[in-house]
Amino acid sequence: VSLFGLSALLVPGSFESHLEFVKSLCLGPALIHTAKFALVFPLMYHTWNGIRHLLHQSGVVVLVLTVLSSVGLAAM
Repeated sequence: VSLFGLSALLVPGSFESHLEFVKSLCLGPALIHTAKFALVFPLMYHTWNGIRHLLHQSGVVVLVLTVLSSVGLAAM
């Protein structure tokens, strides 16, 4: 991803010219959505797993699960 960002800075032309080039290729919606998903999935996967890791390390998740399990056992 960082290589893609650096290339966007170094490649001559503006964003509008690159956007017009992509539009002129007449790519189908399925290919465009697949490409968007391929770009975004790794970023979101690592972001959400990082948040999950931070919550787990802080002990919040363990505390909530402990409270929920004790309430469930008390309700039995």
